[in-house]
Amino acid sequence: PPGEGAGGGGGGVLCEYAERDGKGVSLKKEDELSVRAKPSSWSGFKNFLKHLGPGIIFAGVSIGTSHIVQSTKAGADFGFWAAIPILIASAAKFPFYEIATRYAAGTGESLLVGYKKRGVWVLAVFLVFCLFSAITTTATLSLVTAGMGSLLFKVPQSFKILWLAGLVGVVNGLILLIGKYHFLDMAMKVVSVVFVVSTMAAFFAAVSVGPQHPEPNMSVSDFLSGAGLTQLITLMGWMPTALDVSVWISEWQLEKERRLQKMKCGE
Repeated sequence: PPGEGAGGGGGGVLCEYAERDGKGVSLKKEDELSVRAKPSSWSGFKNFLKHLGPGIIFAGVSIGTSHIVQSTKAGADFGFWAAIPILIASAAKFPFYEIATRYAAGTGESLLVGYKKRGVWVLAVFLVFCLFSAITTTATLSLVTAGMGSLLFKVPQSFKILWLAGLVGVVNGLILLIGKYHFLDMAMKVVSVVFVVSTMAAFFAAVSVGPQHPEPNMSVSDFLSGAGLTQLITLMGWMPTALDVSVWISEWQLEKERRLQKMKCGE
């Protein structure tokens, strides 16, 4: 129970790093005074922000070409019919994302450890899947970012788009290597706020201007054949994001717990 532990109940926080027993139960000890203390509204809000993290990072990671390019193109081509496959794909993938957080919180282990327990061959299959997904995703996002950046900042055409895409990848890699999870956590909170504000601004601006293009004239049959079917498969495959992100979620969950424990210990 809280308040018991080595040292006999003096002042300060008695903190242990979480140890896991055979059932995956987290064992923590805190001083009675810290438990009884009632934080102010501002400190409570800051504490709330500190506990936010993996979910916001997941939301930020999900936003990419699938949301900015594919979903808007599908909406322009097929209207609100495009919302149906998006909802189906999101509902079908939700259990995979949810189990990642539940598994990490309940066992203190990453999904990679869980895969290894099922057999090394499971890890090998996942590695092959990740190699394919990582290469295609990184290349696509780097090219799209480079293209948008070149138009926004009017980069000279003499500077090849592939060079700019490579620069985007290198810069992002260095930022993550140096800042690691802590920087990713803080940056995604800021980026998420920018996303929300800019999206709402764009929505109300579009509503105020009114319709600028005719209604999509493609039928549902067009959506399920030829180029429409290819677009449908791509849209559903990347909405809300790839399935391998579930492993990332479990890693973020564990890293967040470790950082919170260190903060409680005053490290």
